[in-house]
Amino acid sequence: MLRTTLVVAMSMMLAACGNEGTTTQPSEPDDVPEGFRLQALDRHFASGTYRVAEVALRFEVVVNDDLETVRFFDLDGAEIFRSELLGKPQELAEQRRDDGKWTMTHYGVLADMNKPMEDQPEVGQWIASQEAQLVATMWREIAESHDIESGPLNGLFRYGVHLDEAMAFDQEGLEDVQEANCACYGKCGPGCFSVGSNWYCSKHDCCCRTYGNWACYSWCFAYPKCPVSPC
Repeated sequence: MLRTTLVVAMSMMLAACGNEGTTTQPSEPDDVPEGFRLQALDRHFASGTYRVAEVALRFEVVVNDDLETVRFFDLDGAEIFRSELLGKPQELAEQRRDDGKWTMTHYGVLADMNKPMEDQPEVGQWIASQEAQLVATMWREIAESHDIESGPLNGLFRYGVHLDEAMAFDQEGLEDVQEANCACYGKCGPGCFSVGSNWYCSKHDCCCRTYGNWACYSWCFAYPKCPVSPC
């Protein structure tokens, strides 16, 4: 199993708070505690680790005014994934597509929502990675022990939900099951698995059903407003 972990660079955020940044030394997976662990959390910033068996990652979320940044890092501190939203997520979900308000980067390469995933190898590399599979399960840990309606953990929750859902659609064909069973609509997770419904899960389901799996992988903020749900 791939032995990787992710190191977060906190110096930028710490400097903004008036503190000197510190350098985190690379570590082995054994140095990272099992499960979801927070190293820092306030209303603007969250950082920590998530480990399952021999796969581990580090994350960072910064929420500053209307800019939200979600990042994951590899063992050497190199950024492997970044998502940035300029605007409040719930409001963006109601607006027309605006490429200037949303970006997603894989291994330093900006994703293009006008191209299919198959034409973007960096996107495929991320989705096929063990780290992405780990992120796809992390939202459950967050929902069980933290407030997901506001604050920086909400970004981790949203991204984990849509990644989990898209992977399940591809691997298990759950899209048809959900389409046939309106009781699943708006639930947080694939196959009617739910920790409760909220605005994001409803928008997510509508987006995935209307625009397909690429919409799931790429967040629904990049697509036009969904029609009214048949459910």
